[in-house]
Amino acid sequence: SYYLGKCLYTSNYILDIFQRLNIMIDVASAVVYLHFGHSTPIIHCDLKSSSVLLDNNIVAHLSDFGMAKLLLGEDQSLTQTQTLATTGFYGREGHASTNGDVYNFRIMIMETFSGKKLTDEIFHGEMTL
Repeated sequence: SYYLGKCLYTSNYILDIFQRLNIMIDVASAVVYLHFGHSTPIIHCDLKSSSVLLDNNIVAHLSDFGMAKLLLGEDQSLTQTQTLATTGFYGREGHASTNGDVYNFRIMIMETFSGKKLTDEIFHGEMTL
């Protein structure tokens, strides 16, 4: 297995546009399953390229569930826990939510197709998210 981040940011691996698209479809399917595939939604809380493993067939597998949370109750409020996500990847709300996972997925899409990290110089100044 390989980390998606390693494939994106080194010259040793070349992913074509269709492979990148299929990887993002695999990740999107995993996120949909987490959010809607159970009676209690699961929030990954740390979606990023290094949380995606690629097998030898370039099929993506979501990993790194160390900060995952369950949404409980009718109001979908979180259990009383506190975690710190990777800098730059926590949702805009400032707390774990399905919206935060979607926001992080959007960042992952941008990084996957641009080949640039969110922290790269290109995304400062006028080109911020």
